[in-house]
Amino acid sequence: FVTKINAAGTALVYSTYLGGSGFDYGYGVAVDAAGAAYVTGYTQSADFTAGCTAPCTVLNGTLGGFSDAFVTKINAAGTALVYSTYLGGSSVESGIGIAVDAAGAAYVTGYTQSADFTAGCTAPCTVLNPTLNAGATPPPPPFVGPRDAFVAKIADIMSPTPGTVSLGGFIDLAGTGGKATFGGNVQFQNGDPSPTGNVRYLDHVTGDDIKATSFTTLVIGAGPCGPDTHALIFGKATVNGVPGQDLQVNVDDCSAPGSPQPSTPGMLMIVTGPNQVYVNRGPLAGGDIQVEKAQ
Repeated sequence: FVTKINAAGTALVYSTYLGGSGFDYGYGVAVDAAGAAYVTGYTQSADFTAGCTAPCTVLNGTLGGFSDAFVTKINAAGTALVYSTYLGGSSVESGIGIAVDAAGAAYVTGYTQSADFTAGCTAPCTVLNPTLNAGATPPPPPFVGPRDAFVAKIADIMSPTPGTVSLGGFIDLAGTGGKATFGGNVQFQNGDPSPTGNVRYLDHVTGDDIKATSFTTLVIGAGPCGPDTHALIFGKATVNGVPGQDLQVNVDDCSAPGSPQPSTPGMLMIVTGPNQVYVNRGPLAGGDIQVEKAQ
């Protein structure tokens, strides 16, 4: 369960069960600047993520072994889940501790007995060490076999934001002449099951061709160019003819091509995977990006 008590300690703000039909344990919680709660622990429930329905995002909906670690984000009001996921391989895992940074990314630590724990970390995710320490002395039952600590970082998936993103132009990575053109629009309104629209991106150096086929999340928030100028878009795309690829697009509305980008190298970043991996970002060399949050 997760419970929030008001600052004065005089009343409950929210209280909720968190789990499925098996055994579930919460071991760690962190809170971001907006008041959203990030919870980790241990689950044996094959239906743990069943309550995470759109617009909540299930990152991994399959219990991998006897038990998995889990990570769940609850919105600040305690009225809905933002995302929920299993974290593990084919054996036993537990999440023990969790922290969150200013960007809403979650950092999770715990233990794993799965030799395939890192198998789900595909590009652009980075595996620092993929090998379970098989030479370790086995711990006592029920922890049979080798066991390692793990650390995993999960990028934030925030609640959908009503608004519209319109984009068209080209980027030139660091002024190298490596140009890519893009265009489209994505919009989301309260009550919609998911965002709608279209995005097309073509890299004129590599020939990579990306066509969005659906969208799951549109989030508008603060960026390097001011409040409500950054948009994060998640969805699915066909990449070089291969359908069903994950799509992530980050854009910044900075009014004009060539506007300064404090602490970031570009106004547009696009990432795809897992089978057709493409990553590129760069400053807006021509065209326009408009991010409009609904009032």
